[in-house]
Amino acid sequence: MEKEEKIVVTFYTTTDAMLVELEGKKCGILGRLIPTPTQITAQCGLSYMASMSEKEKVLQLLEKMPSISYKLYEIFL
Repeated sequence: MEKEEKIVVTFYTTTDAMLVELEGKKCGILGRLIPTPTQITAQCGLSYMASMSEKEKVLQLLEKMPSISYKLYEIFL
């Protein structure tokens, strides 16, 4: 199976991860929660993943949520 580059957003809390997933669905972003990949060290065990084609939408969503602390990665999964 060929790996594809994805956007992965990590969070400090599970609540933040779940809130981003909920707001992402409302905005029509094709993303979902996943267990944080082992290549990444993060406070929270959940991350938000989307395809690279959704990157701008994800960034716009995160800008609208200034209270959420996150880190954004581009990795092959």
